[in-house]
Amino acid sequence: MRYNNIDAKILLPVLIVFLFYGERIAGQENLILNHSFEEKEDCPESIVYRYEFNRLVKHWSQPTFGSVLLFHSCGSSHLKVPQNMFGYQIPVSGKAYINQHIYSSYRNNNRAYFQCQLKRELQKDCIYYFEAKLSLEESSLHAVNNFGIALNKRKRFNLFTRLLKQKKGLNFQNSYDDGYFASFTEWMMVSGYYRAEGDEAYLIMGNFRDDEKTGVISVESPQQMINGRPLKEVSTYNAASYYIDNVYFFSADSVKKHIHQRMQDSAVNTNFYDRRTQVYEYRWDTVALKPVSKDTSAVLKMDSAHVLAPQVLKQIRNDSVDSVYVVNYYQSEESKFAQLQKSLQYARSIKRWIKLHRPNLYCESYGLAGNQQNNHPPEGKAICKTELLLKKRLGEKKRRDY
Repeated sequence: MRYNNIDAKILLPVLIVFLFYGERIAGQENLILNHSFEEKEDCPESIVYRYEFNRLVKHWSQPTFGSVLLFHSCGSSHLKVPQNMFGYQIPVSGKAYINQHIYSSYRNNNRAYFQCQLKRELQKDCIYYFEAKLSLEESSLHAVNNFGIALNKRKRFNLFTRLLKQKKGLNFQNSYDDGYFASFTEWMMVSGYYRAEGDEAYLIMGNFRDDEKTGVISVESPQQMINGRPLKEVSTYNAASYYIDNVYFFSADSVKKHIHQRMQDSAVNTNFYDRRTQVYEYRWDTVALKPVSKDTSAVLKMDSAHVLAPQVLKQIRNDSVDSVYVVNYYQSEESKFAQLQKSLQYARSIKRWIKLHRPNLYCESYGLAGNQQNNHPPEGKAICKTELLLKKRLGEKKRRDY
């Protein structure tokens, strides 16, 4: 049997290679196994057993006694998606996510953590990129301004420890809302770059700061309408708990491929999304080598940014624009790690500014090193460029059926 005059005996080995290495060929290799919590031993049925998560979710475990739960479309009514005992949220992808207890006002330093073994150990001085999505549960009466990851050489298991120490890792704050992760409806992205010390093999997610160093605000759960009916009443708690989904950890060299994949994923449903991505490029020319200001207005006054502001406003105020991806390029004489960190800070500043003018617009921000062109910045200066990738709706966005 022949396919386009190519012998099937030749095609078969090629197919096998693609199946084994397709993830690398198609894009970046995620070092997180079961990154969206789809792989399970069984459907979640009960919240009584503290360590049910360890049995149910493949490649993930709890290092402490804190409660982590799996929610899946096949689960019981309490542990189902998108609606469950803690609220309502559609998964970022697939049919599952987990929840995590970050803070409580009724018990000091009460935390929950979950961990996984990476596909392989990290290489010394190599730069890696981390990303995950969080959404505040409707049952929460508080929101916090800190979420983090810890990288370890060995698996942690501290049954009677409430608060784990973070020796190596990253800490995140929200790009807007004064740094607090306070959205019940939106998936909030946390991301950052990590330079490995070498031999790190396990990743833990959670809040590693004590109550004194964790910023907390009170929030009021909105009355959501689901298919024309009010959301089933959920019990509220003096705590901050979050849904978690889509965890990524891979080489910093693969971030650009990851952005392109995100753009494709957001337009999977061609009935409602324009698959053509509108790209707007803004050159900032040169900027001084100094710490990036947290003051959004200060960032946007720099160099050619006074031109950027009205043009961006015109685009994002278009009601058909459903989502914006901010991609910033930064090139300087600094180390690659420093360039990546500053680039991501600039991208977040623009994201904050966009959210100020259109709060309900979905926005993601990414920072890359280099400028795509063979230009070299003057001494003591950096070349900065921003791309805005806009996704537009063709019709009303419908909720996914489960």
